[in-house]
Amino acid sequence: MPHCKHLDCEKPYYAKGFCQTHYNAALRDSLPLYNVWRGMKERCNNENHKGYKYYGGAGITYTQEWETYTGFVANAPDGYQAGMALDRIDNQLGYSKANCRWVTQGDNNRNRDYKLTRNQADEIKDLYFKRRLSQPEIAKLFCVHRKTISRIVTGKTWN
Repeated sequence: MPHCKHLDCEKPYYAKGFCQTHYNAALRDSLPLYNVWRGMKERCNNENHKGYKYYGGAGITYTQEWETYTGFVANAPDGYQAGMALDRIDNQLGYSKANCRWVTQGDNNRNRDYKLTRNQADEIKDLYFKRRLSQPEIAKLFCVHRKTISRIVTGKTWN
């Protein structure tokens, strides 16, 4: 069986002369889709990620098919275009082909308000009006954009 052509690598051939590890490494820097996949995994698995408490810390996981980048590419929803974001249709469920779709980054940003609960929106109002925290400070606490906080405190959402 042929081996990877990467220097000093004895792993079996996977594609284009490389083992799976080196093939994925060559792809990831050139494909924006790789960053989408990596971001999803970071939010779900990395306790140090700023959004972990809203994803992995809240029980959000991803399908086993998406553990590897090649598995993600093979089983992702159709319709991806560079710059699009992976959106969960039902925010109570994890990442899977059946529960995800591709949306523009603008649509995804607008959708973030709905990832907050009513109790969180009430807490945001309390922090802003009673405890006098700034919108950027509150946004950092909740891992959302400052504009999300502005929409809540001005009554444009979560009235």
